Amino acid sequence: MAGDIFQLDKGCDWSQLSGQLDRGVSVILRTKDRPLFLRRALASIVSQEFPDLTLYLVNDGSDRTEVEKIARSCLPKHLHVELIHNDRPIGQPAALNVGLTRVSREFFAVHDDDDTWSPLFLKKMVAFLQEERNKRFIGAVSYCDQVSEFASNDKIHRLEQRLHIAYPPVLRLIDILHPPVHPPPISQLMRQTALTIAGQMNTELPVMYDYEWTIRLMRLADIVTLPEVLAYYHYRSSEVADTARNSVFESMYEYEKIGALLDNQLLRRDLDRGQFGFGLARSLVHLNEAVRRLDVMQSDQVLNYLKQRARSHARRRQLRRSIESPFRNLAKWLFGRQ
Repeated sequence: MAGDIFQLDKGCDWSQLSGQLDRGVSVILRTKDRPLFLRRALASIVSQEFPDLTLYLVNDGSDRTEVEKIARSCLPKHLHVELIHNDRPIGQPAALNVGLTRVSREFFAVHDDDDTWSPLFLKKMVAFLQEERNKRFIGAVSYCDQVSEFASNDKIHRLEQRLHIAYPPVLRLIDILHPPVHPPPISQLMRQTALTIAGQMNTELPVMYDYEWTIRLMRLADIVTLPEVLAYYHYRSSEVADTARNSVFESMYEYEKIGALLDNQLLRRDLDRGQFGFGLARSLVHLNEAVRRLDVMQSDQVLNYLKQRARSHARRRQLRRSIESPFRNLAKWLFGRQ
């Protein structure tokens, strides 16, 4: 039928499925040996102007007494809280799954223990997804600021803050295949149905598990963007103490290794099946990024060449002036010229 190729389907009304659950938001916060950041994260959750939430605080092997003491001092008694202790660390994706299995509200969010929200994050994001026009979306992301900081003497010092990425109105699956474009969990709010269709985090991946989960989700549903900075992704360099680092900076080598293994596995699968799938798509994304970097490198080389030519030209002009000036003065003295 003419025009079918550009006919937009109506999409699924995800609100009908999620709407059968309890209203409100389930918030999952996992922590391990970072009491300073845990206090700030709990303050971020308590400050929300959206009161209908349940907090699942997953302690992944930290000192039980210390975590309970921090929770008592930071959380109001009226807040619905379930504190879950793992006797020994089970790793980030497995600890996150402990909280995800308990999600029973219409929406859920993952709040890393070193990130923060604007007080309006949940209020605006829930209202945004409840709009009639957004019922076809499985979840939403907000704009997010990237905050550089360091911790010293039980204090957090902010260095720089800037916009992380200005996401398009709807996330493009082809863009998400490039890991640096992946929205930080702190900027996401999902319907509970996302867990039904995408499952839990892959515990076989020590890193990039949230990235892989998002790709699984976006194979089946779309994610909309609220173009307002409502979340803050905090990071510290690899030079700081181990417990204060971000997982991204903690082992960039591990990220690149796992990413390469995933790429090879997916590409082999596509080649064996003789089809265009995620392996070839990711290969094209990486090829495009390599070309872009080459263009930047070549542009830098051209720019450096032009700068060198400009400096050389300026030196020649200066030399010419230094030579011509005495002759002009001599001519004036000999011939009285003005």
